[in-house]
Amino acid sequence: MAIKNVVIIGGGISGLTTAYELTRRGHHVTVLDRRETLGGLARSVQIGDRDIERYYHFICGGDQNLIELIAELGLSARLHWRPGKTSYFVQGRMYPFTTPLDLLGFSAISLLSRIRFALHAARCRQMRNWQDIEHLTAQEWLLDTVGSEAYEVIWRPLLQIKFGRYYDQVSAPWLWHRVHRFSQSRHSLWRPEQLGYLEGGSQVLIDALAEFIVAGGGKIQGR
Repeated sequence: MAIKNVVIIGGGISGLTTAYELTRRGHHVTVLDRRETLGGLARSVQIGDRDIERYYHFICGGDQNLIELIAELGLSARLHWRPGKTSYFVQGRMYPFTTPLDLLGFSAISLLSRIRFALHAARCRQMRNWQDIEHLTAQEWLLDTVGSEAYEVIWRPLLQIKFGRYYDQVSAPWLWHRVHRFSQSRHSLWRPEQLGYLEGGSQVLIDALAEFIVAGGGKIQGR
């Protein structure tokens, strides 16, 4: 195999992981990023003597490639799993929103809408062929599956918070993947999802990738 000089543009998790794999295979890698801090959306900000993630992140049970990468880097002992707990605030009231029993008591929408919401979540868990909904926006897909009431009360506020004025342009496959990925962390229908985190945050993984790349002869902008 011919050794190549490779430039990776972007020092987020994808860029660093690509550089890591190429370094493992003996190639000479240079990682460039416009920021001084590596990690992209997974980067941290230092507050006092601690690194705090700029955005929230969690690891799902189905994130097998990530879990294997953590193991390869010798970080498995720092990976911890905890039950996730979710609540939903609507019309001045906080509703538990973690298990099917919680959904049953979610009186902010009608019983029929709760049933449609549950069926949609179950479909997302089993669904594999996202190409079937590639032509749809998330809004179109949700209105057709969960109905207008559940969409207006549950889904539209979430999409608006995340995407602002572009909420109605989000693709249906993006939303499917979010629900599907999250569902892979549930080992029992009646128990909360088990979500993972790295002790020390994502910065631990970012630093380990960077150290491996540099130790293998690679270069990282600013290091």
